Amino acid sequence: MKKLFLFCASTIVCSSLVVASPVLSIGTPANNTNSITLSPQIGTLINFDDLASSVSSSATIDPVTGFPLFALPSNQYASQGVASISNSGSQLFATFISQQSAPVYLTTGSSDNFAGDITIALNHPNTAIGIGVSSDGTTPITLKAFGASDNLLATFSGLVVPTTGPTPNNAYYVVSDPTGDIQSLEIISSQNLGIDDLQIAPEPSEYLVTGGALAFLAFLRFRRRKS
Repeated sequence: MKKLFLFCASTIVCSSLVVASPVLSIGTPANNTNSITLSPQIGTLINFDDLASSVSSSATIDPVTGFPLFALPSNQYASQGVASISNSGSQLFATFISQQSAPVYLTTGSSDNFAGDITIALNHPNTAIGIGVSSDGTTPITLKAFGASDNLLATFSGLVVPTTGPTPNNAYYVVSDPTGDIQSLEIISSQNLGIDDLQIAPEPSEYLVTGGALAFLAFLRFRRRKS
């Protein structure tokens, strides 16, 4: 019993000493028209298409594009693990223009040339977050990952979505951190920014529950062998 306890304790201590910075990986954005599947698939998917009826009934029309705009409540997806989605400086809207998981994606209005400083805050720190980004193919995009204490974990700057290929002017980015410290993701671009296909990995607490169950089973097996 003492050996098992020391083993478990040492495992917990060693795990707590592991320090890693978030890493960025580039996947494949979805495209309904070309039957291209979103990749990687990491967990809960929020593609904003549930807002289609709200966009259709919206009374706000963008004066330049003519698209209907639905002002997104920041806590729209709180029940799905997302505390808030908001843009700094101007309202964030849902509209019909997505070239990824059509028909709906999120953007700002033509008044600021669709510039964005969008922050996605999670209910709890997590191991990974993915986001589809639509842009003009020339304007740089910056991603910033923040921790539970609002501390900056990593910055990925100079990202430019490709203008060619099966999903032109669209990219899919996944920021992951094995320590499970990602609390929010900020997406910044000076113009022509849209986002779609938000994904979040299962909450780390789910892994802890699974790990606890496995440890309990190991304990039972140890007792059986000893007896």
